[in-house]
Amino acid sequence: MKKLKLTRRQLLKAGLISGAGMMLPWRWIGGRKVYAVPAAAGLSDPANQPKFVNIVPDALAPGFKYSPFGMGKGGAQRYRVGVGFNGSHMTGLRNAADTAFVPTPIFGYGQGGAYTWPGMTFEVQSGRPAQVEWRNNLSGIAQHLLPVDTSLHWCYSLHGFENRTIADDGVPIVVHLHGGHTTDLFDGNPEQFFTPGWKVRGPRFGAGRLPTRTTGQPATSGTTTTLWVSPA
Repeated sequence: MKKLKLTRRQLLKAGLISGAGMMLPWRWIGGRKVYAVPAAAGLSDPANQPKFVNIVPDALAPGFKYSPFGMGKGGAQRYRVGVGFNGSHMTGLRNAADTAFVPTPIFGYGQGGAYTWPGMTFEVQSGRPAQVEWRNNLSGIAQHLLPVDTSLHWCYSLHGFENRTIADDGVPIVVHLHGGHTTDLFDGNPEQFFTPGWKVRGPRFGAGRLPTRTTGQPATSGTTTTLWVSPA
């Protein structure tokens, strides 16, 4: 194989030429005009939505914190939080026709039947464990709010669950705590899902203990930090 030899001058010259080529106006190189795809029927156009207008909830407001219901082993604060449907949640979206605020249906987190997005705050102490018992309150819902790609690794594509459907068996959920010291049994692995009433349980569901829970403490012991929970 013949080796290619380049002088420093040749290398710099080639770089300048290629760089200039990248800076050429699109119309000079025969490019076609690109237009934004219009929003599908029933969907709002994000380009027409006002941004950075609405104040987000105060995460430390007394009324925006979850309330514990008791104490567990080792002094753990115990919480019970549900995932449920809210069809009138206001996120700041406006109707394109008259700019009036319109509600956004959500699956949110909450206590006492009130579900919000974002979810409220768990205020806990570093080094002290907290235990959250999650409840799937999405009963009577036959269709997910968002399209579900069933070709991916998800609850009802797992071996032994292929015949399950949201319409027949309910919306499966599982919650994961990011950055916590949590045992694998309660880590919120996608295969630890469960449906309303625990009718269907994933292959790695909590081994007959609490319905499902997140038990842990902040990963940065001794310092103030913010962790977040999310659907897995």
